[in-house]
Amino acid sequence: MIFKLASCVLLTIFVTAQAQKQSTAMYRVIENKTAVSDDHNPFLNETVHSTMQCFMKRIDHPHFVEVKTDGKMHQCRFYEAIKPSSIRRSPEAGIVLYQYLGVTASLCQDLDSEVNGVFQLTLGSEEGSLTKVYCDQTENGGGWTTFQRRIDGSVDFIRNWEDYKNGFGEADGNYWLGLEKLHQITHRYETVLIRVEATTNDGSHTFVIHEGFKVSPESDFYRLTAGILTEGDYSYGRGWNVVNNYRFTTYDKDNDNYLGGNCAILAKGGGWFKSCAWIDFNSPYSQIRWFHFSNDIKSISLAVKVKN
Repeated sequence: MIFKLASCVLLTIFVTAQAQKQSTAMYRVIENKTAVSDDHNPFLNETVHSTMQCFMKRIDHPHFVEVKTDGKMHQCRFYEAIKPSSIRRSPEAGIVLYQYLGVTASLCQDLDSEVNGVFQLTLGSEEGSLTKVYCDQTENGGGWTTFQRRIDGSVDFIRNWEDYKNGFGEADGNYWLGLEKLHQITHRYETVLIRVEATTNDGSHTFVIHEGFKVSPESDFYRLTAGILTEGDYSYGRGWNVVNNYRFTTYDKDNDNYLGGNCAILAKGGGWFKSCAWIDFNSPYSQIRWFHFSNDIKSISLAVKVKN
């Protein structure tokens, strides 16, 4: 936990995902001796021994917490998200209003966290909807928003176009974020980095980072712009460049250039293909391939980050 004391009435409490085992939570004192207007009813009341028990309460949606201290006990009233006009001055001593700011971060790099894990992010969505994403906050400077993750064979990646478009799996395990979200991210921000990282069963590890990664809209079949290698193993970066400017293919939508068939059917997983070679990130777990890392990959992930 990180405490930042700005003044006697302004306090930010940051609870890491590790402590909460869920999403990041941030609370802020609006003003001492404030309260929620009487026409709002709390959806939860609790009497606890410590205000921290209120802050550690696992509630996944934006809300306010009003804390009233009465001797050694604290009464916590939880309200649905309300307008600032619903907050009023209160002459009653001991009332403190905390606002739950929720996870309003767009990408993993916007989080005030150095802990890897699953967070709920807007991904830059104007609607403010939240998506669970695995964030790598430690490797290569941290702040990596993972859009593909394979750690075992428990999730089937032999999926149709709609699944690859919208995403599937669970962020705390194996998952694919979704081509449409990936397109929105790469076109919302000017310069996006992509990192491809893989580890083999014998412990070997490699990665590449490319600058200028983009995914076109569905009307162009989510065509890939691989970007320019800026960091990592050149030979594997060259392997990633092989699929530059190619469209995404699934078993039910053949957009590759291979005249002998559908690469997604042959690879048993969707992807950007040139001639069904070099890269099969979404093949069955035991058959994942990336250049020299063939049939020996223990884990692989693809993640994005906006260049500052």
